[in-house]
Parts: sequence; structure tokens; C-alpha cells
Amino acid sequence: MISIPDQGSRRGEILIQLHAVSKEFTAGPEPVKAVQHASLTLKIGEFVLLQGPSGSGKTTLLSIMGCLMKPSRGRVWICGQDVTSMGEDQLPSLRLKHIGFIFQTYNLFPALTALENVKLALKLKGFGWRERHREAVKLIERVHLQDCMHRKPGELSGGQRQRVSIARALSGGTDIILAD
Repeated sequence: MISIPDQGSRRGEILIQLHAVSKEFTAGPEPVKAVQHASLTLKIGEFVLLQGPSGSGKTTLLSIMGCLMKPSRGRVWICGQDVTSMGEDQLPSLRLKHIGFIFQTYNLFPALTALENVKLALKLKGFGWRERHREAVKLIERVHLQDCMHRKPGELSGGQRQRVSIARALSGGTDIILAD
């Protein structure tokens, strides 16, 4: 079981805010309206589940909240910053600092071991070699994969790959975990 650390005095602070967010895609003669007028406020300590049938826009909405995709209309704030008008050059550092992703398809690097996949995320977040090794081992142990940490994704079951993805998402103490 994975638990999100308590943020203490920050509890109640707004992490994500969406205001009248819509996303349309061009596919054929008619635009596809994936998300329409979504508004949402998420605070520290909240756990929210999006539910809906396949094709209802859940992944699109998560991609917008994770700054992987821009809305067609509306505004998005992450940790108090309006990200709607940020340039593509500014978003990677915001994502690294605040957001951990758990993707449907894991998105692990196949040439790296489970431990190395987690260490890479920590390296990108600025952790030094010793610190990232120690932290990566702790995270791998936290998801109960200590016996598999030196295996590559192709040598792991789907559930084990998902747990590596969870460990990577938790790395560096991110503020927001988005799981698809």
C-alpha cells in the first residue's frame, strides 16, 4: 500500500485549480470535444477519483492537470501559478518540481533497471549521486520491490512495472500525484 506523506501546516492549500477548461481535437470534419467546461479545485491532502466510460476525457483532463497538454479554453493553476499562458520551455521544470505521473503504459526506460528508472527521476530533480541512490532504494522498498530492483522492465510483471512507476512518481516528494 502506498501512502502520501502528510503535508502538515500546508493542509488546505490549493494545489490544482481548473476554471471552465475545455479541450477540442481536430479529427475529421467535426472537432472532438474531449473535455467541456471542467472546473475543479484540489487541495493538499485530498484524494480524488475521476470516473467515466472509455473516451469520456479522463486522460485528457489528467494531461491538462499535469501540464502535458494545453486546454483549448479556460485557465489552469498549479500550486498557485497560472500555467495556461506558460511557454513550453517553462513547463518541464514546473512538472519536475510539483507533479509525479503514473501512466497507463508505465513509461519506464526499458534499458534501465527498476532502481535506475527511479534514480533517473531523482537525478532530473537535482539530487546528488549518494542521495538519489539512498532515496531510490527507499522508494523501491516502499513499493515492495527490493528483490526486483536490479531487473529491467521487460523482466517484471505488469504489476511490478506499475509499482516502479509509482516509486518514480513519489520520488523527490512531489506535491501532486496524477495516476491514469
